[in-house]
Amino acid sequence: MQKISLITIISVLWVAMLLAGEVLAYDYGPLYNKVTLDVSSPHIRWAKPYYKGEIRVLVIAQRWFTQRETVELAQRLSLDYETVMPFKADQWGANPGDAYVVGIKGTSEEEVLADLREKLERPYDVIIVNGFYWNLFPADIELAIFKKVAAGTGLVVTSPTSSYTKTLKRVLEQKTEEKAGFLKEGITYNPGKGILALSKLKNGRVAIINYDPDLTPFSLPYQLNYEIYQSLFIKAILWAGKQEPDIMIKLTASPLNLTLTCEKGRTVTVEMGTISDMGLVPTDGLGISNFLTKRVELQPGENSIPVLLPSLKAGLHFITVFLKEDGKIINWAIAPLTVETEERIKRIVLDKECYNRGETVRGEVFLKPIGQEQRKLIIQLIDNYGRIVAENILSLNSKTEKTDFTLKLEKNPLSILFRVKASLVDGSNNIIDEAWQEFTVPDRTLDDFYFNMWANLREGFTYSVIARQLARYGVDIVSDHTGGFRNLEEMAKSAALFNMRNIWMRLGNEVLWRGLDFRESSAKDLIRTPCLTDPRWKKEVDFDLLRAQIKEMKKYGPVSYNITHEGAISVITPLDLCFSPTCQESFRNYLKDVYGDLKSLNNEWDTNFKDWREVAPITLSEAKKTGQYARWVDFRKSMEKVWIGVTSEVAEIIKKVDPEARAGFDGGSVSWYSGWNWWEMSKRFQHFIVYGRDFEIIRSFAPPDSFRSGFYGAYRSNLGNKNYQIFPPWDYLFHGFNAASYFNSYWYDQSAFAPDGSPFPFFLDAVKELEEIKGGLGKLLLSSQRMDDKIAIHYSQSSLYASAIFPEPTTIGASQENFRYLLEDLGLQYKYVSYEEIEQGKLMERGYKVLILPYSQSLSQKEAEEIERFVREGGMVIADLRPGIMDEHGKLLQKGLLDNLFGIKREFLEIITDENKISIRKEGGKLGFKGEFLSSSIESGISTTTGEALAEAEGKPVLIVNRYGKGQAVLLNFALDKYRESESKKVAIEERKEIDPLMAALNNAKGGAFGYKGFRKFGRGNVLRDLMRKVLESGDVKSRIKLKTADGDLKACETVFFRGGDIEYVGLLPDMEVDDLTAKSVEITFPKKSHLYDVRKGRYYGFTDRVNTDIVPGRAELYAMVPYEIKGIELNLGSKSYKQGGLVDYKISIDTSGPAPSRHAVRLEVYDSEGNKVKHYARNILVEQGLFKGELHIALNDKPGNWKMVVKEIVSGRIAEGGFEIIP
Repeated sequence: MQKISLITIISVLWVAMLLAGEVLAYDYGPLYNKVTLDVSSPHIRWAKPYYKGEIRVLVIAQRWFTQRETVELAQRLSLDYETVMPFKADQWGANPGDAYVVGIKGTSEEEVLADLREKLERPYDVIIVNGFYWNLFPADIELAIFKKVAAGTGLVVTSPTSSYTKTLKRVLEQKTEEKAGFLKEGITYNPGKGILALSKLKNGRVAIINYDPDLTPFSLPYQLNYEIYQSLFIKAILWAGKQEPDIMIKLTASPLNLTLTCEKGRTVTVEMGTISDMGLVPTDGLGISNFLTKRVELQPGENSIPVLLPSLKAGLHFITVFLKEDGKIINWAIAPLTVETEERIKRIVLDKECYNRGETVRGEVFLKPIGQEQRKLIIQLIDNYGRIVAENILSLNSKTEKTDFTLKLEKNPLSILFRVKASLVDGSNNIIDEAWQEFTVPDRTLDDFYFNMWANLREGFTYSVIARQLARYGVDIVSDHTGGFRNLEEMAKSAALFNMRNIWMRLGNEVLWRGLDFRESSAKDLIRTPCLTDPRWKKEVDFDLLRAQIKEMKKYGPVSYNITHEGAISVITPLDLCFSPTCQESFRNYLKDVYGDLKSLNNEWDTNFKDWREVAPITLSEAKKTGQYARWVDFRKSMEKVWIGVTSEVAEIIKKVDPEARAGFDGGSVSWYSGWNWWEMSKRFQHFIVYGRDFEIIRSFAPPDSFRSGFYGAYRSNLGNKNYQIFPPWDYLFHGFNAASYFNSYWYDQSAFAPDGSPFPFFLDAVKELEEIKGGLGKLLLSSQRMDDKIAIHYSQSSLYASAIFPEPTTIGASQENFRYLLEDLGLQYKYVSYEEIEQGKLMERGYKVLILPYSQSLSQKEAEEIERFVREGGMVIADLRPGIMDEHGKLLQKGLLDNLFGIKREFLEIITDENKISIRKEGGKLGFKGEFLSSSIESGISTTTGEALAEAEGKPVLIVNRYGKGQAVLLNFALDKYRESESKKVAIEERKEIDPLMAALNNAKGGAFGYKGFRKFGRGNVLRDLMRKVLESGDVKSRIKLKTADGDLKACETVFFRGGDIEYVGLLPDMEVDDLTAKSVEITFPKKSHLYDVRKGRYYGFTDRVNTDIVPGRAELYAMVPYEIKGIELNLGSKSYKQGGLVDYKISIDTSGPAPSRHAVRLEVYDSEGNKVKHYARNILVEQGLFKGELHIALNDKPGNWKMVVKEIVSGRIAEGGFEIIP
């Protein structure tokens, strides 16, 4: 099936389309240009509801990140807000060449400025310019703002000081202290000096706040820092809008003193509280514990309010005061208080900084005693969900200065981040002091299907909101990079804080990243910058920083380390890199290893070098001119070795620090100029996030425990058709991948979440599919064996280079793709087999029936011998054009290595490139088939010897079949590039725009700019498909399943078989890029009778081999062929009640109609005493032979009451449940 295309190529081609004026404006819907309060974050309602009502404001702030600050303000202050959304802090609209954004409604500079001008005509209490560069305001808009300020509108500015204009600076010179006491009182915690400047312009007030709201890291105690900044921001807004309260607060915490000042007497409610704890889980936010609520009659002037401070534990606290009237907030204050005690906990020391599951945590608590008796130390083990999973209570004597403790970890811990909490208490259990120590339990497990998000997390509160949203919508893993963090600990912890795992990208400093994620170079000197063999490059890389990053990350157990994103020798531009002196020396050393001596080299290259120093590479164009193809191919192979060598060296650095690490790549692809070789890379790496055309290769080569995924997501090219959100995860799963990777979360473009943090509707479509897969179905299939039809496709790196030499009119990539589509459309599956595997005899060893050679022009002698042996022993080989005309170095041979096998001879080397009509003339012959179709190319210089041509094209032999030993060889002698036809631009736009207007325009305006070759149609392809079916059947290969419609076979539907024990699963992937997206009524005939289930619908068809159903393009189907009926599922609990902290023992059994059960997948979910699903207790279970015994570890602080456990058998959908009581 067609997959998601290369991101960078999308960008380049989109720009080309922009220049041609072909792009349609795309509307993301109201969320793109609107800020809502739908996504709440932990917050303190400082002035909401405010007693003077809503403050009407206009917020000018960049669309992403900073407009989320508008939501944060509106959660804490009664606001009636409107927004204007510049694209970035330093630009009004998207750049004309910004491929991902241009054309989206509301993002152009003209649209944004027009919106601002129109809104400046409206009345506001305050205009807020939050983080936007002031000097970008056009003169007329700056003047309009100041006119409104002069007339009385307030202005609050957080713009960078470097962007101040002369006019703004003059305004700021007009200092004022008018009613500034409101701003100076009530926030006695001052994180920095010079944070606030006040001025006045005639009737208007101006407040300048010199801080970046995103500077605070989102970890403990990020919330408190942020709340204090927000409190200041809110006071500045009220002051600027002349809406300050008429009661002032003066609060000091040490000693505790509260003074209220008012002009008129009135009765108010005073609420006082403390913020004493960041909570068991830092991401849960802050809690205020009220210790005083009373009505107070205020007299004019100062009123001292007597307050008795409650007993507080040692450490830092914050005292809060809220003045209220009729439930509305008049004013507030916050002040720090440090409680010091002689008796305290000095520190906690653990024996390790990270532990394995089930281990014992050992540690020591150091104390400062004061001779008091009846002291206890409560030591708790708390996971990142706030669950107390273990507890020790130790009695202390009057002289105890140190005590040891042990705490047992769960066998299956639910989070990565844990804390040991020690509480020193007196005889009445009053807390004297507390201390925390964090540790981690790394989890690199890959035994299910996961949701991975390109996250773009950074330090700052806004990012914590998005991280929370990612976790809420089921993201398991975030791909992130080091660039957004200044602190290694915060970087490593960022995902674990929200119970997600991570994949780390772009390790090391920017020199390493720029070196590997290379894009361009000079076509003149053909020297890569940086050159990867130049030792000066490595000297610029801070490897100590790289090791330090890995050491910090190791504690959190990254799923994998992504060495580079779309990195290569060259990514986009086909350049013959690299001709540097060091790369040429590396080339010569490579040749010495390959050839040993100059004589062998000269013989291969047809050269006459006398000294190794004379040996030098040539470019592709020079190779074509001189015919020294081997010289060029060897050069490309040496650069391939350079690339793989450098990236392998980085991987080794990673693994020396983190021995359990997986390392690898995302993005990128194989090309003659990239240096990528999937076979060699699969032997060295364990992490692959790939683009569509490489899916089949990766599933064939990747190690079993590797991370395997593909990219899809919020690409603009994907948003016009819902299928682009629902189809890819099934595509990945059915191809044996264990994750779906989504691009991207929250950024300037192509985001899953809107500026306010709300999910876009298209993202919710993706989430729905992933929830189904992650609900047990993914684990079921990934625990099963993916079957194939014993068809091997040749993976040949040498033929890739040969394809660059002789590309006309097809390429190896096009040949692979068309063979792949043909096989999949025939209901067949296959695997790629590498050149090395063929040389090792794997064709025979693995029992393949058919080998396909897709434009395999280059073969080694050993490959040719093994292919001949394979056919001689009964196998079939199928080639399209010019198989084996070169050796593995690219040297053109006098006689093809497989000419005898195919029963041909070649008089000359020539390809006819035209609309060649292929005529199958032997009706009733060997294939029993007759028909005609077109091909763009045939080889004209061959004739048959022992082979028989079953067809002809322009008088030339094609479809040549040769019996060889017990097998046969089939040389098509034509390209398959006409199989997957494209619609014309006109047809695509006119006929498809109602279904998918954006994709129709983008995809066809430049002939398939997004890697898609139009929408599939099947005219002439029917004949070629029928022909290939006949050919394969003659090699004893045919589909195990039939898909019939009223018009014949169902077109463009890939079929995948899995086997798990005695159960077979049949997955159907109807292509989403066809010319008719309507549902088709299909009769499905399965290979045998069985108890048949539609797994996705939960429907049982009975004992049959045939069903009638509707199949919708883009919607995956999954059936289970079971040797028995699944009668039910049973859940038995060991007891009716369990104490907090106990183990709920349970047994799951599968009831069948007779035969012993095979492997089944079961989804287990748990509901608490209030009926809420407890997500962290959910799990997917494999039940072997009909029985599973398990334990659920309930926490010491899980709510008492009646709980419920529910289990669902995935194939049948049958459910069972059991209740249990948790007692204190």
